[in-house]
Amino acid sequence: MGVCVPDLLNQLLGGIVPLGGCCYLILWVGLVVWHLPLMIIGEIHWSDVVFLLGFVIVFNWVFNNANGSVLIIMLMHAMNNTISGSFFGPMFSGADSVRQSWLYAALWCAVAIVVVIVYGPEHLSRKHRKQEDPEQPEVSTASPRVV
Repeated sequence: MGVCVPDLLNQLLGGIVPLGGCCYLILWVGLVVWHLPLMIIGEIHWSDVVFLLGFVIVFNWVFNNANGSVLIIMLMHAMNNTISGSFFGPMFSGADSVRQSWLYAALWCAVAIVVVIVYGPEHLSRKHRKQEDPEQPEVSTASPRVV
């Protein structure tokens, strides 16, 4: 997720994005489309559309503030799936399962709102040199002058 944010910021948006919003929305739509088959067959609840919005904001904030570490994101994703899917998921069924998934989505969105309010929008986009493409030296297009 967060790995593609620097490129989205540079190429699509020229690096000027309020709240990093457009690139996060692009990632959110991509994740929703990725999980759509699971929603259609009933493997996961439709509340995951809302959950993924908070998920994208929080995970990208962590990525950007961990010097672009993909490892921490992989660990967070594994823990999220273990806790929500394997641990709490089987505890609920029917209407309780739907209610639990909406509460879980609300929790992630609340965490995302707290991250934006407490740390500010400037921490939602990259700030570390490690995440930026190396600068290329300018190449002169002028032909060499022969004396």
